[in-house]
Amino acid sequence: MRRKGEVVALVAIALIAIVVICLPFLASTSVIRNRIALEIGNWSGYRVVFDDAPKISLFPSVTADLKNVRFYNWGQPGEQPVIKAENIRIGLSALSAISGEIAFTGVTILRPVVYVRGGDSTIPYPDWPAAGKLMGGIRAAREAVKANPAAPDLSNLPDDGLGSVVIVDGRVVELANSAERQLVTSVEGTLNWARLDGGVEISLKGIWRGESVSVSANAPRPLLLLGGGDAAIKFLAVSNPLRTGFEGRMMLADAPFFDGALSITTPSLTRVLEWLGSPVAERMSIGATTLSGHATGDPSRAKIKDVSLTIDGNKGVGALDFSFNKSSTTVAGTLDFGALDLQSFVTAFSNLPLASEDASAIIETGAVPRVDLDLRLSAQTARLGPFSFTNVAATAQVKKGFAAFDISDATAFTGTVQVGLRIDRDGTENNGELRILASDVDGAELAKAIGNPALFPDATCTFSVILNGPAITWQSLLEQSKGSFTAKFRSGTVPRLNMTKFLERSKTGGFFRLNEIQDGSLALKSAEIETQISGGSARIQKAEIMTGNYKIKLSGYIPFKDGSLALSGRVLRNGETDGALAAAFFVGGSWRSPYFSPVVLP
Repeated sequence: MRRKGEVVALVAIALIAIVVICLPFLASTSVIRNRIALEIGNWSGYRVVFDDAPKISLFPSVTADLKNVRFYNWGQPGEQPVIKAENIRIGLSALSAISGEIAFTGVTILRPVVYVRGGDSTIPYPDWPAAGKLMGGIRAAREAVKANPAAPDLSNLPDDGLGSVVIVDGRVVELANSAERQLVTSVEGTLNWARLDGGVEISLKGIWRGESVSVSANAPRPLLLLGGGDAAIKFLAVSNPLRTGFEGRMMLADAPFFDGALSITTPSLTRVLEWLGSPVAERMSIGATTLSGHATGDPSRAKIKDVSLTIDGNKGVGALDFSFNKSSTTVAGTLDFGALDLQSFVTAFSNLPLASEDASAIIETGAVPRVDLDLRLSAQTARLGPFSFTNVAATAQVKKGFAAFDISDATAFTGTVQVGLRIDRDGTENNGELRILASDVDGAELAKAIGNPALFPDATCTFSVILNGPAITWQSLLEQSKGSFTAKFRSGTVPRLNMTKFLERSKTGGFFRLNEIQDGSLALKSAEIETQISGGSARIQKAEIMTGNYKIKLSGYIPFKDGSLALSGRVLRNGETDGALAAAFFVGGSWRSPYFSPVVLP
């Protein structure tokens, strides 16, 4: 046994000596050079050209360094290379090299450049090879899928070993109109693919559009996936503006599809749109957004169920449906929110600014170019500016030339409220329509929410507002619309109105302000008002206030633009004819600070 062991040791030493002695000699010959070029070509499917003979290093492992390597498509001599690299370092099996064979144990590519073709409307792509071990494996997988799509036989897939491929300081350059454009720079990463019939792991990072992006992917059956079969895949892309992940199954075939868990997170959706170069970014403001759910679909349509969506703090659940075509993308679905800020949600997508400081802003329909929205919304609680709602059912629709938002049902101010807003482009101008219907609401609570506690009586009321007109800006919609306002109040009180002092001041003559007679309230039996709105003013057609002892009638105009008043009124004692006046007066000033000018009766 000792003698046999000594013989084995001597043989091993001899083999090592042969490797050490022969490998540099073999590397200097054109045989090894040609075999290395041939083997790289066999893997890639391209014609491979490099300068000088490979430089062989023996320690700490056997490697071959290739300088100025270019990959060309066969049959295209002198053309632009598909890939070029300053240096490719290849790990070699020493014993295979001694026997005249080339077997890779790993590849490191230094400063490669991949040239792709395409324009703004297409996804850039390289010139794919027509042959090679990789393409041969894809063809074998494609044939297996074609023979049995449900359960393809993968036993005939090639089992060639590739090892790991390391990329250092790579670039992706687009070729368009004889010019070059840098798409991705500073590419670093690793592709681990031990055997073609096994799994692959990819980890890459680079700079795209000025942002560092890292991408990782894992596919247990990559050849099956590339061959058009149904295969598992896990994908994650991370950058400062956006994080996107997918884990499930995918098929890349004539009828591709995907099915799996999708997650998207961004601190600012507007920032993502800016990063992607979308012109809509400057016309919308959507902050932190997260989306997750189970996604299924194909390049033309995608459905996401079990959706969890949060937009600017508005968190909802439901389902979404995306449809893609050349002219636009349609987003439809149903979302249920616990709490919803209607103003931020609607204005984020439709450019319908509801804040008073945006009254002069130009109203634009279809504010998200090439994106149409059709959403059904519900919320336990919701806010729209200063107004709070519960049990809300709403819809939001946006498309080119049209935007609509409707609260079809909501509880507010102890009653029910319906709100409808539509902006429709007719030729070159926008036409707007605003409808508000409130039933059995608390007038005092409504006035308090508006910010003028004396605006409405402290009584249950039902009212409606209808406005139609040009909607170039929000200000023009209010000032140039036609419509109506009607309201009915049941019994209650009119706050900050002392009727006794009002009648006394009316007899003495001279104008006086409302704040001089506010130390009291007026008991109200009922009140009714009907107005016609046109040219930025409301013309009172009927305004009657019934108290226990008096009937108060008003007529005149209420301009919207400057918030002024131009009214005349009469106070009649109940049970007497209109000729028996208790007081007559004019009302001027502003909504918030009116004054009275009494007409002295004979």
